[in-house]
Amino acid sequence: EYHRIRCSPEYKKMWNDILQHSIGECASPTFFQHITDTMFDSLIRVKFSNVTHHTTEVDDKIITSEEQMAIRYVAGYVFRKVRNKLEKCKHPLKDEMIFLMFEMCGDDSDDDSWCNIIDRGGLTHVNNETYSLFYVIEEEIRQHLTLDAITNQVEGSRDIIIKNVLESEDVLFQWCLFSYEYKDSVGKAVLKMLIEDYVTIRGFAFASSCLELYKQAKRKALQRSKGIRKEL
Repeated sequence: EYHRIRCSPEYKKMWNDILQHSIGECASPTFFQHITDTMFDSLIRVKFSNVTHHTTEVDDKIITSEEQMAIRYVAGYVFRKVRNKLEKCKHPLKDEMIFLMFEMCGDDSDDDSWCNIIDRGGLTHVNNETYSLFYVIEEEIRQHLTLDAITNQVEGSRDIIIKNVLESEDVLFQWCLFSYEYKDSVGKAVLKMLIEDYVTIRGFAFASSCLELYKQAKRKALQRSKGIRKEL
C-alpha cells in the first residue's frame, strides 16, 4: 500500500502541483520518498498513539481514547462556529474560504462511535482528515497549556500559543492536504480562524481544570489543619 501510493500518478501530480504553486519547482524522486515517510509517520502517530507508546510512566500529553472522541466532537463545533462567522462576514475571500471548509465536513467515523451515538440530529460531523488536523493541533497546544507556561505571561498568552500552533510543521502538513488547491491567503485565513477558536475553548477548559485542582488542594489543607479548640 505504501509503495502503491508513493508511485501513483495521482499522488505525484498532487505534490508537483503543491511545489509549483509554492516554490515554482517540480519534485524529485527522493522528495516523494521523504514526503510519504513523513505522511505515514504522522498518520500512524494519530491512529495508533496509545499502542505505540512503550514507556511505563503516565504521560499527561498522551491523548486517550476518550479525549480522541472529544476532539472529534469539538472539531465539529469549531467547524460550525467558524462557518457561521464566515457566512455573516464581509471578508473579500469569503466564498473561497467557505468552499474550502465544505471539504472538511462529512462523517467518516464508525456508526457506533461516540459522536454518532450522542447525535440527535444537531451535531456537525467532520471527516477523518479534519479530525487528524485537530488531533495534531491538540498535541501542539498541550505543549503550551502547562502550569509552568501559563504562569509566564509571555509564553502562556493566547496570541503566543496561536502563533506557535500556526507555525507547527505537523499542523501545516495536515492543513496542506486541504488547502493545496487554494490560494495561500485563503488557506492561512481559514486555518487561523479554526485555531483561534480551538485555542480559546481549550484555554477555558484548562483554566477550569486548574481552578478545580486549586479547590481540591485547599480543601485537603483545611482537612489537615487542627481545629481551633485543639490548638488552644
